[in-house]
Amino acid sequence: MENHQPKHEDAVPEAQPKQFSSPDTPPPDKVPYTPASPQKRIWAWVGVVYMIIIILLFNYQLSHGKMILGITGIMLAPAIGGFAAQFAYLFIKNKNLSTRLAMLLLILLCAAAIVICLLQGISALLSNLSGGG
Repeated sequence: MENHQPKHEDAVPEAQPKQFSSPDTPPPDKVPYTPASPQKRIWAWVGVVYMIIIILLFNYQLSHGKMILGITGIMLAPAIGGFAAQFAYLFIKNKNLSTRLAMLLLILLCAAAIVICLLQGISALLSNLSGGG
């Protein structure tokens, strides 16, 4: 006795494996890999730095029962560093003299802002950690 299953009109036919003429050519339905642009990678690393800072701050709060206050400078430094890195990338990429000078000026402003933010943030961090908070 043969086991016959009823065929339904809405049944999906089974997928057949596709055969390709050459093993070197990618399948037509797959898009080739395109790496992220340098600007996207810069901001991804800024995000990684922020996640590390947030994890450290949260662990400190859990272990000591108090928050670290006044560290705005430390929290701003990665973003300003991201802007500086993006301006440096644009400085290298562009060949126009006026654009390069503008990017150089912005890089120097970002560097000065990072120094000011870190000095302010580290002093507040040391004050909080020493108990003077």
